[in-house]
Amino acid sequence: MDDDMEYATIIEVKYSNGITEMLGWQTGQIASNGSVVGIGISWTPLKADTYQLRAYVLSGLDNPLIYSTVVMSEVTIVNR
Repeated sequence: MDDDMEYATIIEVKYSNGITEMLGWQTGQIASNGSVVGIGISWTPLKADTYQLRAYVLSGLDNPLIYSTVVMSEVTIVNR
């Protein structure tokens, strides 16, 4: 449909020292009828640490507009 909106979701994973370990994105279209879109990427941590995960949605990768606030969470990975 003409009213569908393009999007790009940016997902960043940072080590506890603030250095980015992984930066990924997913692009697609949001249906004009408001259907929920599944967004996500796969990530395997390289080492034990406390990671900060950040995600936000833009209008696309070319000349982007911001669609969302930054969502943040932390996850701690321990050695087995």
